[in-house]
Amino acid sequence: MAPPSPSYTKVTHSATYDGINPTQPGLSSAGKVVLITGASGGIGRATASSFAASGPRALILLGRRPDALAETANIVRARHAKVLIQTYEAELCDATSVRNAMNKVAVEFGGIDTVIHCAGVLAPVVPLLEADPATFLDGYKTTVVGSLVTAQAVVLANKKVSPGEDKPVTLVNLTTAGIIFPPFAGMGAYVSSKVAAVKILQSFAVENPQVRLHNVHPDSSKQLCLLSCQSQSNYRLPLMIVSITDIVLHGYLLFLTSI
Repeated sequence: MAPPSPSYTKVTHSATYDGINPTQPGLSSAGKVVLITGASGGIGRATASSFAASGPRALILLGRRPDALAETANIVRARHAKVLIQTYEAELCDATSVRNAMNKVAVEFGGIDTVIHCAGVLAPVVPLLEADPATFLDGYKTTVVGSLVTAQAVVLANKKVSPGEDKPVTLVNLTTAGIIFPPFAGMGAYVSSKVAAVKILQSFAVENPQVRLHNVHPDSSKQLCLLSCQSQSNYRLPLMIVSITDIVLHGYLLFLTSI
């Protein structure tokens, strides 16, 4: 279908199609340890289902809400019973909890190959003139600090089990094309936090060349619309992104290395 304005693509898709189907042999995650943040629901949950279909060695789910995290695991297991799934409750702004979780995973499996960073928060959608300076940075804590904590934790965990080498790791950060679109009224806090996270991770990847970084725009989702849209009658579910990330990991979209 034709994309809504603004858009930098001629066509948009709202469902996985053959070219990016994660069950393709060429997109297999066999032998890989894949960790997903924000896996309690939304895009993180959909991403977990897609990567399970690609057959990883282990699928590790991180999230803040244990009940919702367990629900994600049950949904994925029902569809992909052969995939080994582990869940860890972790708050991204709590570096200790994230590092402890990733350290356990790295010790058990010999390292972490892939991190899909889905966790994030929607800052208050208000004009900047009305933004509360006292709480303005709250959204930055998860989006910016949480991104740094995630990147640090996976590299340190891999170093813990392989101190003599820099084990390669792919980090896919779900961001927003809003950082390159013209400004949207009311979205200043959200978009600026996303820009900051992208620049933090770009710098981190330069300093740690074993990190292969991709920033990917997941498009609109029902979850986001429920939080911010006046009308919920027209939204696109984040179905395609969960397969696009699989393609990114296998090098077919190398041009997506940072946006």
